[in-house]
Amino acid sequence: MRYPLRKERPFLFSPAAMVSLQLDIGGDVSARQLRSAIKTALRANELMCTHIVLTESGEAYFEPIDIPCCPISTTAADWPQLIAESEQRPFDLYEGELARFYITEGEPLR
Repeated sequence: MRYPLRKERPFLFSPAAMVSLQLDIGGDVSARQLRSAIKTALRANELMCTHIVLTESGEAYFEPIDIPCCPISTTAADWPQLIAESEQRPFDLYEGELARFYITEGEPLR
């Protein structure tokens, strides 16, 4: 089944259409536990279990996929470096890469 993609942004497929968030997770949480929680949340989100299909006529649709295709990386890089590098790579919307997650360890943000 396909769901029409209606968008308010004219540049949906632009690599510049990106929102970055940095979260501070408190408590004793390992990268493995956090990765597992992210995967569970992605599978529970209907939109994250889709990819974008573009027809020959230029119409775009969301189409369901079995497993979300959002990479989860563990890295020692700092936040500004992660964002700068990530902004250089367009999301692979056709494969379902609708988000990227980076797990870093360090001092609390607060």
